[in-house]
Amino acid sequence: MSHEIDVERLVADLPRFELAKNNANALYREGKYQGAAQSYTRVIAEILGDETLHSDLNKLIECAKKSGITDERLSAFVATLFSNAALCRFQEKNIDEAERLWQTCLLIDENNYKAAYQLAQCCIQRKQYNDAMTCVRRCQTIADATFMDKSKTLPHAKLLDEIVRGINQEKAELNGMGCCDDIIAAIEAGDSVLDNLGKLDALRKEEIAGQRVLPRLFKIIVDKPDVIQNMELHAYMWTSIHLMYQNTEKYMGMEMMKQVEQAVKEHNFDLVQYAKDLMAHAHCKTDMSQLLRSLAYQFSRCCYDMGTAAALEAISVIIEHSDCSEENRLFFCVWQFFVHPRATDKLPLDDRFIPVIQRVLEIMLGRIDIDCNDERQEMVERCLVPVFMMKNVRYDITEEMVSDLAKRMLNGYITTSFFGTKTIQPQWYVIMRCLHLTNKKCFKEYVIENNVIVTMLECYMKVRPRVRHVSRLLINMSETILCCMDYMELRQLVVEAVVGRSSLVEFLRDDVELAKFLAETTGRDEEIDKYCKEGRYTFVDQPKVDQYRLIQEYKLLILAKMAVHCPQLAKEIFEIFELVSIIPMALVNAMIDGRRVDVMIDALSFVTLHAEAKRGDVVKHLQPLIRWAESSELCKGKTMFMVCQSLVNLTRSRNHRQGFNRDATADKMFDEEQMEAMRQAFEKLPAASKPLSNGEYDEGTEEEANRARKEMLALHEEIAKVLINISRRTIRDAPEGAGIAAQTLMLETLHYLTFPPENRTTMRAAGAMRCFLNAYISDTHKDTRRIRYFAQSMAHICFSSDPKTLKYSDAQDAAGPMVKLLGDSNELLQYEAALGLTNLLLVDDGVSERIWKMDAWDGFGNLLSSDNPQLKAACLEGWCNFASAVNHVQTRIYNKLGEQWERALKKLSKSGSTCCDRVWEAEDGDEEEDEHRTVPLLEVHDVNVMFMFAADDTDMRCVKASTGALAYLAHDLRVAKYLPMCSRYSSIITAADKIQDRDAMQRILTFFVCVLQGQIDSGPRFIKKYIANAKKEIRECTERNFAKIKDLGLTELAEEVRKYSDVANNLVS
Repeated sequence: MSHEIDVERLVADLPRFELAKNNANALYREGKYQGAAQSYTRVIAEILGDETLHSDLNKLIECAKKSGITDERLSAFVATLFSNAALCRFQEKNIDEAERLWQTCLLIDENNYKAAYQLAQCCIQRKQYNDAMTCVRRCQTIADATFMDKSKTLPHAKLLDEIVRGINQEKAELNGMGCCDDIIAAIEAGDSVLDNLGKLDALRKEEIAGQRVLPRLFKIIVDKPDVIQNMELHAYMWTSIHLMYQNTEKYMGMEMMKQVEQAVKEHNFDLVQYAKDLMAHAHCKTDMSQLLRSLAYQFSRCCYDMGTAAALEAISVIIEHSDCSEENRLFFCVWQFFVHPRATDKLPLDDRFIPVIQRVLEIMLGRIDIDCNDERQEMVERCLVPVFMMKNVRYDITEEMVSDLAKRMLNGYITTSFFGTKTIQPQWYVIMRCLHLTNKKCFKEYVIENNVIVTMLECYMKVRPRVRHVSRLLINMSETILCCMDYMELRQLVVEAVVGRSSLVEFLRDDVELAKFLAETTGRDEEIDKYCKEGRYTFVDQPKVDQYRLIQEYKLLILAKMAVHCPQLAKEIFEIFELVSIIPMALVNAMIDGRRVDVMIDALSFVTLHAEAKRGDVVKHLQPLIRWAESSELCKGKTMFMVCQSLVNLTRSRNHRQGFNRDATADKMFDEEQMEAMRQAFEKLPAASKPLSNGEYDEGTEEEANRARKEMLALHEEIAKVLINISRRTIRDAPEGAGIAAQTLMLETLHYLTFPPENRTTMRAAGAMRCFLNAYISDTHKDTRRIRYFAQSMAHICFSSDPKTLKYSDAQDAAGPMVKLLGDSNELLQYEAALGLTNLLLVDDGVSERIWKMDAWDGFGNLLSSDNPQLKAACLEGWCNFASAVNHVQTRIYNKLGEQWERALKKLSKSGSTCCDRVWEAEDGDEEEDEHRTVPLLEVHDVNVMFMFAADDTDMRCVKASTGALAYLAHDLRVAKYLPMCSRYSSIITAADKIQDRDAMQRILTFFVCVLQGQIDSGPRFIKKYIANAKKEIRECTERNFAKIKDLGLTELAEEVRKYSDVANNLVS
């Protein structure tokens, strides 16, 4: 079956299809492969023009092959959908369907690299190695045709190794189960050792375990213990044992490791003694030293696989007797020992394990001294962090054990002189930093229990920065002080500590080196201002490290962190050091010089928490930082987070401090009124009774934040687009947790930037609408309070934009969030959502139709009972635009009026009061009886509400909106004929008498003209007479207000009223 495809329409709908694909991608990431595959095929079926195809894969593939899609964008998109659906089937182990889908993908888009690559993998799984080679060659052809980056190894090149291994494995299996015995016998005899080990490595893991290959290789080492004579053989054995154990499934890995441990016990093999012998030979045999050390490294790799106390002790022996040239790869073995995932269950603690860990740490820390280079310290720190985390060790270790180990080691690096003076060794600071990174509670416990803050500050104040070799020590000291200041209790101790007669603030105030640095920074103010304004920047990939300047920057960061402790201290620090001006200038200064900037970014994130930053010149120095965050590979992780934190601090006021990121669990416990009551109660507490929080600062007023928001977008015409790019990059370039936190901050920044009306056009043009839409539908934010603020930002953009300038797809997708926002408990959000939807109704009939289907009409109606006049006006304006844009409104009102009219007629018929036109014409004597009959008035709520608001001239905005809605409804003469029968109809006459506004009067006269044209064809005589009187009242109202109408320039409409009222009178007579 073939279907005609409207390519232009489909290309226009690509954004909607892309959204559906993203939703399917989300299902795939959640592991819901079947649902994801169905979603992909459903989109394909819609594109092909027959939505029933998605349930029949054969027909779908056949239709896709015959579709003849030629548009490059569309064909690439459809091919991607087929490829994604195939990947879902592949994950479900349905290789046949996956293969067919990928083949279809390549028929549609012959340059789809992923499909060719995945087909090769299917062939490898089927052991069809010739077909796999064909697919690999096709991958290479696609890579050449599409100019893929060949500076890196392309993925299909790695498949060649799998194909070769598979072929070798097939050959090995053909030789029978006795193959392993022959190979191992050949290795024992020394025949082609490398080739034979390669054959063993090509075997499946199950066969390696089943044939007990690892313990048999280990036995070769035991049987040939002379390391010097069999050095090469030992090296090959340890390397093979290590490689064969890699990439095994959990239970297979457990079995293989169990076999190795049994072999060690069976042969009574002493790992530690073996390591000692190796290093002794390496020391004595200088001509063979390099080869023996390489053998020691291969042995160390097997030791970290084993993960036992003896294995770690063997590694420690090798490290202890190695020189500096070997330490990096041996430290890597220690790191792997503690991060390598363990397939085996936890073992009871070996008594030697903790002492061995301590010994290893002491050996590594012994390599750090006052003259230690940065690379070595970073390597040691990288090893210490997983040691203190203690997650992947084979033994059952408690937090108390880790805490006791850390405290013992810390105490060992504090020395006391004869006179009682305490000195802290460089290793102490390294341990403290690593404990802080692992977020261990023993960090804070140790500082408080041992009262080390004063000792640490005393050492810090006594070090002279210009003395040779102490720069690294001062940096370590500064970083440790900053770590302590992350805790409120420890920051209090730092603030209150007195060394000699000076506090830390007083010491820094009198610091000559810091004063020189500040003078140097302020002396470059003209150069800095020029750099910030030029707008074109080139950033270095490898920043320089100037340790002297870095020490001074750490001092500024210490002051910035102290300033958040309490407002009084912040005021003192800002007055003395002028941090609000200095820190942004120092940051730009570092950028100009090509130095590292992370410390000053950290400082900026703290100083921008204060209102003073919004009043100062911080924003005008931000452009280089924003551009750097968008483009530099160095801006990632914590640094990116701090950049985003600085931006949100500058755009957030004290009013919004807790709104955007308030914990969703609080909403479940308390409603908005309860939360507000608790906040007010907290504010009334005496200062001494208020609980302390980790940071006391005032973010400033909404007016100050608005100023910063405007200034930020005024930096450059492209700044809004750059900020959106940063928001996208936060997820792309960061680990999941850190990326989400940074992106949330960026979304909050963008949210605040839409607050000033002047910014909204710029934000819309930059693509902020789509950014908020993507965040709204993201699984990351769907259960948080944040989505209401994303919807608020969409509303800001919608009601501040010309409907003609809004993208159709954005308008379509924004409708749902804003309709949902109408039901929020906050009246401001309801009001802004109503304004946004009112504007969206003017975009396009398709958008109006979508909003109608979401019950926005009732959403507006539910809010008309509010006490807020602005909210009521906005909702009535929504009704007015609905009536002008969607025929469904007239149909709905007509149906309701018609139903009530029919019920009224039936009721009159049952009571015997009904008389048709023919009877009415014959019985002229019944006119007196007609006057006493009760006319059944219609009670349609929505229409009566419009009449009521039309007559209330206290709010002209409501009057204009309601009269406009009535005028649009009356344009449908089906509706107009029933309107005089509505119970509140007289209100429109009252409105016409009272209202002096031209727009409202024009709409009322339009309403009159339409009502006069409406005619009820059937019904009792007394009802028709009632309608005739109502129309006569329209004429009289127009005549008595004619002078007003003439002054308003609406005489043409008045003449139309006269014209149609004459026609109506003739019909009645």
